[in-house]
Amino acid sequence: MEKITRSNPWKGEVSPSSLDTASCFRKFLYDKVLGISPDIPKVALVFGTCIHKGIETYYISKTTLGHTQASLLGLQAFSLLLGMQLLVMVILNATI
Repeated sequence: MEKITRSNPWKGEVSPSSLDTASCFRKFLYDKVLGISPDIPKVALVFGTCIHKGIETYYISKTTLGHTQASLLGLQAFSLLLGMQLLVMVILNATI
């Protein structure tokens, strides 16, 4: 028997790694047959991006608003961006 080096689901060829996604037909269709993989960001990267945005907002507004108002504005920027990013992650996971 010839070893399959590349899987082609249209010809009935399935690799062991593609069997991992076989439990969900839609995920198998998108990922293995159509070659479409969602770009779901890692949680740590999303959190780090939000932290940086909050700190950036704080430092930009600190000179004009003062420490207290700049802190609140930075925290607000962090929480708004984090909420939006988490919502995107939930939506992307729900469509897979």
